[in-house]
Amino acid sequence: MSGGLEVVLLNIHGPKNDFGLGDSIQCNLALSKKPKLSDLTSDDFQRLSKEGTGEYFVILESERLGNSAAIASALRRLQSKSELSCCLVPFQKNSEFALAWNRYPTRLASLVFAPEQHGALIFRRESLSEIDGFRDVRHPLWDAIIRLAAAGHDLTPVTSTSDYERIHPG
Repeated sequence: MSGGLEVVLLNIHGPKNDFGLGDSIQCNLALSKKPKLSDLTSDDFQRLSKEGTGEYFVILESERLGNSAAIASALRRLQSKSELSCCLVPFQKNSEFALAWNRYPTRLASLVFAPEQHGALIFRRESLSEIDGFRDVRHPLWDAIIRLAAAGHDLTPVTSTSDYERIHPG
């Protein structure tokens, strides 16, 4: 498995090769014509988590790609800290989701919000295999986050001011 990031983009109707993640980050692209994360089944998540070649992967709706600077920051954090299983990239810096992850212990924060509705999740594939991947439940990503947290895995949000200044300058 390579050390790169597998980017799965949803709702793509043509080629998309520029992620804005910089030249130093090796990216592989998988496309899905399914329009929303909520349209993916647990089987889809399981297949995507097992078929890819990158050590890390993120599934994004195409309109959320604007968070590429924070995604790049999260990937660098995962690469530098082998104990991290997942980085969460909130779509809004001061959202209740971001505040919950900064305020509460991981096990409690994982129960508060369905993360896929509030941010991007970058997973270390190896960590998902340790919890047997995604289960057939209503929110497979949320379920995986809860199970990772319950198993004592280290999950971290990327919510520092510098990450968001790069995304939303000014």
